[in-house]
Amino acid sequence: MTKKLIDYFKKFYKKKESRNLVLIERFDYIPSLVNYALLSNVLSDVHDAKIISYYPNSTNFLKLFYQKFKGIFKNKNIDYLYESFGSAGIVKPKINKNKNREIKFKNKLSVQNFKFKNILIGDLMYDEYLRSKSRITINLNDMEFKQHVSNTLNLFDFWYNYILNNPVKAMVISHSVYNMGIVSRIAIKFNIPVYYTGPNGLYYLNNKYLTRHSKNIYKIYKKIFRRIDTKLKTKLLKIAKKNLNERFYGKKDIKLLLDRETTNKSFTKKIKRKKISLKKSSPKKIKIFVAVHQLNDAVHAYGNCIFPDFYEWLNCLGEISEKENFDWILKIHPAEFKENLIYFDFFKKKYPKFKFLKSSFSNSDIIEIEKPDVVTTVFGSGGHEFPLFGIPVVNASNNGPHIGYNFNYNSKSISEYINFIKKAKTLRVQKAQVKKIYEFYVLRFMMEYTPIDNQDYYIKKYETKFMDNYVKIFLDQINEIKQNELYNEVKNFVKSKKFRIYYDKTKEKNKYLKNM
Repeated sequence: MTKKLIDYFKKFYKKKESRNLVLIERFDYIPSLVNYALLSNVLSDVHDAKIISYYPNSTNFLKLFYQKFKGIFKNKNIDYLYESFGSAGIVKPKINKNKNREIKFKNKLSVQNFKFKNILIGDLMYDEYLRSKSRITINLNDMEFKQHVSNTLNLFDFWYNYILNNPVKAMVISHSVYNMGIVSRIAIKFNIPVYYTGPNGLYYLNNKYLTRHSKNIYKIYKKIFRRIDTKLKTKLLKIAKKNLNERFYGKKDIKLLLDRETTNKSFTKKIKRKKISLKKSSPKKIKIFVAVHQLNDAVHAYGNCIFPDFYEWLNCLGEISEKENFDWILKIHPAEFKENLIYFDFFKKKYPKFKFLKSSFSNSDIIEIEKPDVVTTVFGSGGHEFPLFGIPVVNASNNGPHIGYNFNYNSKSISEYINFIKKAKTLRVQKAQVKKIYEFYVLRFMMEYTPIDNQDYYIKKYETKFMDNYVKIFLDQINEIKQNELYNEVKNFVKSKKFRIYYDKTKEKNKYLKNM
């Protein structure tokens, strides 16, 4: 299949010589290269620029990253693939590790908010440390952390000087998190257009939208939804409701099938939807369900939250548990479950009121057996699941994907969050807002750009093996007419300077929604 992909690239893309540069991140995940090739060549033509690939970070972290997901990074022909769609070279950052830098931070919040040369990088540096060192928080006095800060600043200097001294006209990235995101932050500072893409999705990042998960886009979801044609809107809402019902019946909907694969299902059986009541039932001991995140996986992916990391969030809840007469149940995130167990042993001993559920315990079991009064998370998918069962959700953030609606309680500060939790018995789902969950689902999961027609059919056909078949499906569909259509759609999007490209995927052939 690799040879066929190379042949396709060579047929439609030619290497260009120019002083100007389009930088494309070296991310060796084969399905992403279909859109990498298309987008980078569109940018090459628009800016009359040569394509150059680059490693964003030190090789140590990349090795760790690839090792973690080695099942999908196993192709030995990556160099040929990049060259076949026009990449004329590769840039590897050279870091002076003998140059020691020291920054004195007041606290953890000052780390996540840290700016260097007036560019925000603290959130990236924070997450890189947690992930690469397998930590769940930072110790400001730890020499390992201090060395990490120094290495990050040296990496920053390399990319700052490179972009300052080279005619970079555009950039394509795979991730805007961890230290991988430093080079794109610098580019944005210099007003260089940055684009995120992968197998699905195409986004233009800038000073307003630093990441594809920017709060500035989630805040205006309602406004964006109003732009959709009435007939299409009705159709999309119907599909959204069907997809979520399938999730609640124990099946995996589009969102779950595209998530990282885990051994456990979110929901395991059909459960009855409760009729939402504006009145509380008879007094009883309040039960709080804490939907715990993977503790060191891109904590700041949605921006800076009210807590600098998940450790501080759980500590806050633990302190509340010592003062309030509540029942507390916690479920460990299924991704990297075993790796997280050691940390939860710590919390179990420190806060004896915390009851940790088995990994096999599904959300269906939580709703039917545990019957929580309130669910709390930072920015998890529970925010659009539990309200449909009449269970209010409190987010420990005002930056997550659900902030554009009122079907959750979104905390603007730690004090407000604590107040929400302490007054759990007074919280209720706003009945009028529940229908908005389907609207949210449409924009969040159903309108992404993809070069594959009728993609949802293939996702359901291959389920967790969809990405293994992604390139084959694409190559079976592609022809000169479709290639020209994709090229022109992406070029139109680039010139529009809009944040995101939207597709109508309700029919067998995708339709680019140019006016969205």
